[in-house]
Amino acid sequence: SCRRRSGTADLATGWACMNDVISFGESSEGISTSRLTPSWTTIALPPERTEGCLELFVIGDMGTRGSTQREIAAAMAKVAEERDPVAIAAIGDNIYGDGAEENFSILSEWWRDVYLPHPALNRPWYVVTGNHDWHSDATYERDFTQHPENTGGWWRMPNFWYKRSFESSSSNLSLDAFFIDTQIWKGSSLVERVLGANAYQEQITWLSSELASSKADWKIVLGHHPIYSAGSHGTTEDLLAELDPLLRQHFAHIYFNGHDHNKQLIQYQGMNYITSGAGGKNSDSRSNEEPSGSLQHIFQDSGFASLAVCSKSSATLTFYGEQGQPQATTPLTNAPPLFLVDAGNRHQDRFTSSHVHTYCGQIAMQDVDKACRGAGNCRIVADQRSNKSCDDFCKASGLSCLDGW
Repeated sequence: SCRRRSGTADLATGWACMNDVISFGESSEGISTSRLTPSWTTIALPPERTEGCLELFVIGDMGTRGSTQREIAAAMAKVAEERDPVAIAAIGDNIYGDGAEENFSILSEWWRDVYLPHPALNRPWYVVTGNHDWHSDATYERDFTQHPENTGGWWRMPNFWYKRSFESSSSNLSLDAFFIDTQIWKGSSLVERVLGANAYQEQITWLSSELASSKADWKIVLGHHPIYSAGSHGTTEDLLAELDPLLRQHFAHIYFNGHDHNKQLIQYQGMNYITSGAGGKNSDSRSNEEPSGSLQHIFQDSGFASLAVCSKSSATLTFYGEQGQPQATTPLTNAPPLFLVDAGNRHQDRFTSSHVHTYCGQIAMQDVDKACRGAGNCRIVADQRSNKSCDDFCKASGLSCLDGW
């Protein structure tokens, strides 16, 4: 896998760090402590009600600040005029390459001014962050929800994790959508500085409680990083060990993610893993890390996905291409997924310990997207602000920079 990931177009710059402890450095990035007022109190909002089917559009990795982002916005608007979704889910990497960069105007320029000129896209956008959003202080994306430049109040991110409920009066069905921050789950140095070390466990506790208490006909969870993926990033080990058993235990039926810049449907042991990460760019890189025989569809062009829930027992997943053309339509059921007992035991063990880091020798490292370890050094795909160097990254973990590519 190290050979495969080295140099792929859709993965970040990589560094090679030598396991040679020099001095532990602190990042010099300034974070305004006046903004650090997270509150994890869950506000119970009334369900969003609609007639007919409950349909969500799902788009990830959209904020590329270029022509492809605008083309997909126009394509999505064309489909929205016809389908009239109840909401749009934006599942991370909303702004490339370093998030909002502590500047609300970037969100106005590259979300509001790209999507809201299309009347059909003036509807609720429920947002979570991705790894690029956390290259800078992502509280700016959360707080844009209440900002005067959030025209119409359509950008809705009440917290880093939250639940929205949907009901159809005519079909008498309900859907609970749980929005989570997988960068908090994976861990990063900036997340810990902004939100504190407890955010990781608080999110897990919240999700466990909310999934257990939900009585909805459908439960879906939406985050940025994949559990399984056939794309270049492949499996996210933390989420496979911790999140996947949680979803299965509480009968969640669908997990949506972005991160890989394509569209996929993986079905494994009763769970639907759906990638919609092609909102602003696309990639044909492959990891082949999905379980054997599980990959039902993969489309490696840009586009988005929709989920239409029309009954208590069945739903329809549709992938759309760059011009808004349907590429595949697949029926899904809400039959309970299999609960894998061994994985569940491992998940309980992990939750009782501190968050797991990547190690280079005996050195725990943060801000790592992917790692390949060799004799005497560690090859790292770093997940850090784009103006940071190999020296910056390695020194922050008390290592010395060997090489970069």
